Formats: sequence, structure tokens, C-alpha cells
Amino acid sequence: MLRVLFVCTGNLCRSPMAKYLLRDRLAELGVEEVHVLSAGFIAQEGAPACPMAVEIMARKGTDMSGHKAKVLTKKLLEWADKTLVMENRHLKLAKVIAPEAAERIALFSDYVAGKSRMDVPDPYGAPEPEYLRALEIIREGVNALAEEIARNKPGASQVV
Repeated sequence: MLRVLFVCTGNLCRSPMAKYLLRDRLAELGVEEVHVLSAGFIAQEGAPACPMAVEIMARKGTDMSGHKAKVLTKKLLEWADKTLVMENRHLKLAKVIAPEAAERIALFSDYVAGKSRMDVPDPYGAPEPEYLRALEIIREGVNALAEEIARNKPGASQVV
């Protein structure tokens, strides 16, 4: 069972979008036995996703209205087979929190053509075009990740 963790700052926009997009993409590809979670360094436990993110995702056909924020913990980092963080500073911090998981922690943008080693822009509190910009970057990275997973694991996804 593959375990994927997406991490951003507050777990309100970027990492939940990635989580729900990956779930949907893996289902389309017929991949199962993949657990997908998201968390944030300064998340308020149980907070809903940002309304603008929920609205934009709904317009694109993905329902993330049930999202509840999780605080990133050492236990979550140790749980994940693959942790993808949205910013370079997140990469450094996650490796400090769980040094034994360091080889399984990577920058999300490494899955985005032409954007490797770059931060995924944080749209929190910004106007709608910034959410759409972040979403397109996240969608591209998620598609590449899903295809990689599909090459290695047959079957349909689930989000925990």
C-alpha cells in the first residue's frame, strides 16, 4: 500500500488541492491501494479548506468541501512513503522534523516540467487568478505523479 503525503503551510489550499486531484486522477487510471493525506506546518487542526480553493476545485469537477486541515507531525512524515512539499523551506523543515524520512521527502515542483526546484505559489488570501495559477501547476505535477504511480501499481485510489 503506497502512502503519499502532500505538505504546505496551512493545509488550506495547495496540499488539499493536490490530495484531491491525485485521488481523482488515480481513480481515472484505475490505481488502487494508495492512501493520500495532506498536512500543513501551521495548520489549524480541523479547519476547512479555503472557500476560494473549494469553489475553484468544484468548478473543475473535484469536491474537496469535506477537507479538514491536519497539522504536520513527525509521525505523518514517518508514515508516508512519499512526501511532497510545496516550498523549498518546507523541504528543509520537514527533513529537520523527521531526518529518518529525509530520503522520502521531495519538492512537489520536481514533478512539474520546467519548474523543478521552484516553490508552488501560495494563493491563500489572493485573488482568484492566483488560485487558478497554483491549481494548474499542481494539476501538472499531480498528473506526472499519478502516471509514475500507475506504472508501478495497478488497480483504484482512496483518500484517507
